[in-house]
Amino acid sequence: GIMPEQFMFPRTWVSAYETQMLIPLVLDPTEPGRGRGSHWIAGVGRLKDGISIETATQDLEAIAARLTEEYPTTNARKVFRAEPVMGRTLGGVQTNMLVLLVVVGLVLLVACANVASMLLGKGATRTTEVAIRASLGAGQPRLIRQFLTESGLLSILGGFVGVVFAFWAVGGIRSMIPANVPRVEEIAVDGWVLLFAVGMTLLTGVIFGLTPALSTAKGKLVNALREGQGNRSGNPKQNRLLGGLVVSQLAITLILLNCALLLLVSFINVLNEPQGFDHEGVITTGIALVGSEYSEDAEKATFWNQLIPQIEAIPGVTAAAVTTKLPFEGGNNGDLLVEGETYDPAVGRPLVERSYISAGYFETMGIPLLAGRYQEEGESFEGVIPAVVNRAFADHYWPEENAVGRMLRDNSEEPSWEATIVGVVENVRQWSVTYPALPEIYAPFPINPWQDSNLVVRSSGDPSLLVSSIRDAIHQLDAQMPLSEFRTVDDIIAAGLERRRFTALLVGLFTIITLFLTLAGTYGVISYYVVQRTHEIGVRVALGAQRNDVLTFVVGRGIRLAVYGTVAGLVGAISFTSALRSFAFGISPLNLLNIAGGILSILIIAVIASVVPVTRALRVDPIKALQAE
Repeated sequence: GIMPEQFMFPRTWVSAYETQMLIPLVLDPTEPGRGRGSHWIAGVGRLKDGISIETATQDLEAIAARLTEEYPTTNARKVFRAEPVMGRTLGGVQTNMLVLLVVVGLVLLVACANVASMLLGKGATRTTEVAIRASLGAGQPRLIRQFLTESGLLSILGGFVGVVFAFWAVGGIRSMIPANVPRVEEIAVDGWVLLFAVGMTLLTGVIFGLTPALSTAKGKLVNALREGQGNRSGNPKQNRLLGGLVVSQLAITLILLNCALLLLVSFINVLNEPQGFDHEGVITTGIALVGSEYSEDAEKATFWNQLIPQIEAIPGVTAAAVTTKLPFEGGNNGDLLVEGETYDPAVGRPLVERSYISAGYFETMGIPLLAGRYQEEGESFEGVIPAVVNRAFADHYWPEENAVGRMLRDNSEEPSWEATIVGVVENVRQWSVTYPALPEIYAPFPINPWQDSNLVVRSSGDPSLLVSSIRDAIHQLDAQMPLSEFRTVDDIIAAGLERRRFTALLVGLFTIITLFLTLAGTYGVISYYVVQRTHEIGVRVALGAQRNDVLTFVVGRGIRLAVYGTVAGLVGAISFTSALRSFAFGISPLNLLNIAGGILSILIIAVIASVVPVTRALRVDPIKALQAE
């Protein structure tokens, strides 16, 4: 059968590959990794109507208890749980999407506050006009129609431009989204979201655009005509509302700035984080040894023993090896016993990462040797096998002691293998670029040759130029051998950072938009404040006020708004800290340097927004200002 193109089955573990083929699961308990002690399978089921996740989990716990009684050596301490398949499908991307949703909501609030403050400020300057029109016979319905037409037209034009931009930009944004985010191809301009956005646009424009017309119902026309242009101190409540809108914009801007700086610094820290190996010039491809000619472990080992020398003979290749696990993409693990420990099925042992490698793997990957030696070519694997462990393993079991020479064994009543530690190597992160390195043991590949393994090749130049030669060498051994995609280790690292990079990029973009919106909103309110105070400024200048006095008078208003916005923004940033904790890497979610940068940006916005109004205030002619009375 052929599934739809957009079909994506929930992945059990970490994987960088898209599923391209689904085959029946065949379990042979005699094969390695297929016994009852394995833990790599996830079951999928559909709940009956009316059955909750909690009820299903209780049933699973009862089944687990019965299995523990029946199979105490393998099922002791086994825990089963049920979880919604959507949670497994979304995986780690759910947190990213929720953070982006909050960020977009904050940008929406800033945009609404921006439009509201500008319309309120513009409407306040038309109080006299409204009063004159009303005194000449214009009723409130007529005034409402006029202002509704103006604000409605403004909203419609703005909404139209926004809709056009949305349809134009959605393709570009979709191309920026990492391929491992589920259902990327389904992202489009949603009808309900579009309706909500258009509704918010019209609602904001209409409500705040009608304020001047609705003010005629308060019976203050005589006062408005009497005040004329001479007293523009404005309505104190309205002034406080405008100031509150600016403060809210500045507060949200500080929250977003802290978030954007946190993501940016975390991303830089991830890029600079030592990975424990030299990934420059390494390329890899997956090889699946399928078919009757590879049914035995010896046949699989023979294939690799013949292939690796041929790969190393290619000009430009400095080393080649096989591994069952690549960095950052997860792998297999199991429990074991170290010397001094005895088998006890009732005692839980920590899981240890397991990799099966050929001799030369550490040289190929550039993993430093810290103690002892690497496994050697042609070394005997009969009886006690030579094993290499990583620094995390040595530090966990023998802190401040030498791990070389220690004994290991399988955690079972009749151990299937025993090993001696011959070397200790540097940690390599297995589950992601940012996930801490776990204790790991490297065993010789021939003792457990997997059907699906990875060829790793180190090049002295550009590794992508070797793809054709590597493919030819593989097909010389088996012309029908299917190969997976060739990838450099740099590509694997970049794929592991795609979600973090995308989130940082999008939050940064929204923050820049918010900065411009807040700058425009603050400028509009400060300008309105200067227009209101033109008469007062004229009086001050006529009474001997200097330029510095006028400058302090106007800029002080902007600085006060910035201070209030900073205080509110700090409260919001602290509240938002827990949501950002999973994104922080090498930095505190509430970093003082980031906060200081955000506060400085808020102050700069307040000063820049005051430049033009200050210039206008300094040019006030006191004679004309007084004559305006």
